[in-house]
Amino acid sequence: MIYPTRPKHTRTISFICLIVGLFLVNDAFAKVKRLRCMWRDDPSTSMVIGWDQVNGSNPVLHYGTSDQGTNPQAYPKQQTPDRISKYKGQNNHFVRLKGLTPDKTYYFVISDSDGVSKRYSFKTIPNTQDTKLSIIAGGDSRNHRDARKSANIIVSKLRPNFVMFGGDMTSKDVAVEWKGWFDDWQATIAPDGRMTPIVVTRGNHEYSNETLREFFDVKHYDLYYKMSFANDLLHVYTLNTMMATGGDQKNWLEGTLRNNNRQVIWKMAQYHYTIRPHTKRKAERNDQYVNWATLFDKYGMDLVVESDAHVVKTTYPIRPSFEKGSDEGFIRDDENGTVYVGEGCWGAPLRENDDNKSWTRNSGSFNQFKWITVDKTGISVRTVKTDNASRVKSITSSDRFSAPEGLEIWNPSNGAVIEIKKPTAKIASVPYDNISKNAEEVCDNDTKKDKSEFGTISKEAPKATIIPRGEMKILDFSAALDGSTVSLSWSSENEPDNMTYEIQHSFDGRTYKTIKSIKSQAFTGRPNDYLVRDQLYDIEKIENGLSYRIKRVLPNGNAKIFAPAMVGADLKDWKLYSQISPDASGRLQIKYSLDRKSDVSIRLLSVRMREIRNTIYSNQDVGNYTKSIDLQDMPKGSYIVVIKSGRQIVRRYRVVKS
Repeated sequence: MIYPTRPKHTRTISFICLIVGLFLVNDAFAKVKRLRCMWRDDPSTSMVIGWDQVNGSNPVLHYGTSDQGTNPQAYPKQQTPDRISKYKGQNNHFVRLKGLTPDKTYYFVISDSDGVSKRYSFKTIPNTQDTKLSIIAGGDSRNHRDARKSANIIVSKLRPNFVMFGGDMTSKDVAVEWKGWFDDWQATIAPDGRMTPIVVTRGNHEYSNETLREFFDVKHYDLYYKMSFANDLLHVYTLNTMMATGGDQKNWLEGTLRNNNRQVIWKMAQYHYTIRPHTKRKAERNDQYVNWATLFDKYGMDLVVESDAHVVKTTYPIRPSFEKGSDEGFIRDDENGTVYVGEGCWGAPLRENDDNKSWTRNSGSFNQFKWITVDKTGISVRTVKTDNASRVKSITSSDRFSAPEGLEIWNPSNGAVIEIKKPTAKIASVPYDNISKNAEEVCDNDTKKDKSEFGTISKEAPKATIIPRGEMKILDFSAALDGSTVSLSWSSENEPDNMTYEIQHSFDGRTYKTIKSIKSQAFTGRPNDYLVRDQLYDIEKIENGLSYRIKRVLPNGNAKIFAPAMVGADLKDWKLYSQISPDASGRLQIKYSLDRKSDVSIRLLSVRMREIRNTIYSNQDVGNYTKSIDLQDMPKGSYIVVIKSGRQIVRRYRVVKS
C-alpha cells in the first residue's frame, strides 16, 4: 500500500510548531530560577527553599511526601514565601518549612500567576545517631565556571546529605557574577529533581555578611553558627574569618564547644582563611591559631575544613605545640590531634603547593573537594578530583556511600582514605594559657619559610628579628554602627616599635576628641589587625554624621593623622521616625494606611541605611494594615523600618531592640 506524502510546507509548519511548543514549555518552567535549599533550624524537621522569582507574581510552594508531578493541587500542603529580598539583581523568595518528618523525601513545585515550576525534591536528615551521613566540603569557586560546573555536576551524582561551602563563591560579589553562580549551582540538582542543601561560609570575596544573609537566608547575623545533625551524631561549626576571631566570636565558640561537648559524637569546623597555608603566596593566620586552634584541641575538634589558598592538603592529626618536633606551632599527635583538610579549589585559580610542613600528610594542586562520610564508628575523608564530571556515573540515594564508576579519588602515597576514630581519651599536652600568651611570638620563629621580603632574620635569637622596611600604612580603616556601638577596625603595615594609636571622634567634622589610646602590636612582617569599640550614649547626636580618625604617635612625640571614617551620614531625618520596639515574642508590629491601590515594600534597615530585609506586598487595596516583622534572630540595637507605597514613603519607624 502506498501512503500519500504530506506536502513539504505542512512538515515545515509542524516542525516550527514543535519548536515553538518546546520553547513555551521551557518558558513555563522559567518563572522561578536559581533554586537553592538550606537550613535555619533542625535539619531533621525543617528546610528553607529559596529561588529567584524572575517573572510572575503570588508564588506558592506546594509540597508533600508523595510525588504528584507538576500538579500543584495534588500536593497536601502549601506555603507562601516567608521572606522576599530584592538583592543584587535577584528577586529572592524564601519559604521556611518546619514540622517535617525526619529521614523523609519531600516533593514540591512552585506555582505563580504565570505557571508551575518543575518538580523538585529534598530529603530531611535522620534524627538518630544510628545513621550514616555523606557530606561534600570545599570552597573557592570564583573564577573558572567550567571547573565550577564540573564540581557541581559531581555533587548531583554523589547525592550527599549536604554541602559545606567554604566561601569565595564569586570574584567581585556583584550581581552578574551571582546570577552566574546560581545558574551554575543548578547543576547540583540531580536529573530527578533532588536538591542538595548548602551550609555556607563567608570568604574574603564576599564583601559583607549581608551577601550570604540575603542569598541564603542565613539565620545568624554574624555568620558564625553551629548546626547539629542526626541527634548529635555530628556538630558542624561554621566560623567567620572576616570578623574578629577573638572577642565575641571566640567566646561564642568556646561556650558552644564547652556546653555541647558531652552529648555529641563528632565535631567538624569550617571557615575560609587557612591557619597554615600550604602555599607561600598566603600569609599565616596567627589570630586564628591563638583563638581557634587551641580551642579545637581543648575540646576535641575532629576535623577542620579550610579554604582560600587554592591548593590541596590533608594533614596528620595535629595539635598546637611548641615542643621539640613541632613545626609552625603544630605537632603530629595521632592519638589526640585534629585533622585539617582543604584548601579550596572549586574553580578558583590554582596555586603552587610549595609550603608543606612536617605534619603534612599530602598536598597537591588541582580542582577538588572533600567527600566525607560520618557514622558512629568514625569519619572517612576522600579527596575527589572534579574535572571529569562527564565520566562519573550517578549513584542512588540508597547507595550513596559507594564510589560510582568514573569517580576519580586522589590516591597519594599515604593512601586515598583518611580514617578518623575516637581515642580512649582526649588529653591536652600543652597548657592553653601558655599557648595563647606566646603563640604569635613563637610562630614567627620559623626559619623554614623564606621571609626575605620582610627583612633579615637573626637565626641566633629565640625569636626571629625582622627589620622593618617601607613606610607605615593604615589599611581598610572603617567604622560600623550596630545599635549604639561603633566598631572601628583597621590593619597596619610596617609599624615602628613602641608606637601608640589615639582613636578620635568628631560630631561636627572639625573638633576631634580622643576616646581611646592603645599600644601598637609587635612588628611581624605582616599586617596587624585592630578592633576598637566606641559606645555612644546619645545616639541622636549622630544625626548629622559622626567622623573617626586615627592619630599615630611615636615615642619621640612625632604624630601623624590618618583619614577619617564616617558613620551615620544618612540620619539627617532621624527625628521623623516614630520609635517602636518588638513585643515579648520578638515580633515587631508595623501599622500603615493606603489611600490608593499599590505595591507596598517594607524595608528593615540598619541605622547606616543598609538593607537587612525587604518584603513586598503586591496590589494592596486602600485601607489600614498591620504587618509583623520577626526580630528574634536580630542582635540588640537600633534599626529603621521604611514603608513605601510605590515610590512614596508612607511611614518611617525607629526600632529599638533591647
